[in-house]
Amino acid sequence: MTQTIAKQTLYDTDLNLWLETVITQLRSGDLQNVDIENLIEELEGLT
Repeated sequence: MTQTIAKQTLYDTDLNLWLETVITQLRSGDLQNVDIENLIEELEGLT
C-alpha cells in the first residue's frame, strides 16, 4: 500500500508569516526564493 503525504508549506500553515517573508524577499531582491505560484494566486484573488 502506498501512502501519499502532502508537503505543508509556510503558505499553507501561516499566511501572515508567508506574506511577511515574500515582502522581505521582494524588497531585498531575493527573487529566486519567492513563492511565485502562491503569490500569483493571491494577486489574482484581488481582482
